[in-house]
Amino acid sequence: MILADDPLLLRATICEHEGKEHKMADFLQALNDYYMRSRGKRIKQEFRDVLDKEVEELSGSQKQIYEIYIEPNIDQLQETLYQAFIAADKPLDEWRTSVLEAPASIINQIAKKMIIKAIRDMDSGQL
Repeated sequence: MILADDPLLLRATICEHEGKEHKMADFLQALNDYYMRSRGKRIKQEFRDVLDKEVEELSGSQKQIYEIYIEPNIDQLQETLYQAFIAADKPLDEWRTSVLEAPASIINQIAKKMIIKAIRDMDSGQL
């Protein structure tokens, strides 16, 4: 589990935004927009509703969607969000701040892992 106080996420984020209004990234929208551009398809509302909640909050049918379609494809969702991040010109500060400030959800957990990968890739010169 990745905690909100992960040093890679916190590095230079909070101080940078003190006294400034900053834009929050909408990870579901970024993912949906990327799917539209790359595959010509939207993420179904049922899936968006599941991704926008914590696993413990899911109802019976939502839990089935999570277990059958989302959980087995978490790595693919993370990689697709990473590609959406790159396509959006790597808005690291905005996305990192959003990960730290957004309420807990499945999509936020995916975004946390993706941001940490992006930071590591940037630090190593791979991105």
